[in-house]
Amino acid sequence: MAKQADNDARATDWRPIETAPTDGTVFLSVNHDREVWVTRYDAQGRLNYRTNNRYEPRSFAHVPVGDEVLLREDVEFAKRNECWRSDWTIWSRLYEFKPTHWLPLSTPPSA
Repeated sequence: MAKQADNDARATDWRPIETAPTDGTVFLSVNHDREVWVTRYDAQGRLNYRTNNRYEPRSFAHVPVGDEVLLREDVEFAKRNECWRSDWTIWSRLYEFKPTHWLPLSTPPSA
């Protein structure tokens, strides 16, 4: 019984997405399918979600080395773009997965 009460209390912490901070603060969000996302609003007012770097295509820079041109990962591009995206619709299925509620991040533990 106590465990169910704890779950109910945590569920009430979720707030409507319209009340989320729009100043670039990072927060958790959830959509109608109960998928949880790390999100923030960008400077243009678009809601962005953090992507998983392991599955993102990488950007490469052409680097001349002698007579050859090598491809090297463009680390500066990755830093600038930080893998945040704002496309909340899977167009092939006309499915929108935009969040409906948000939750502030808790304070991380001290080292």
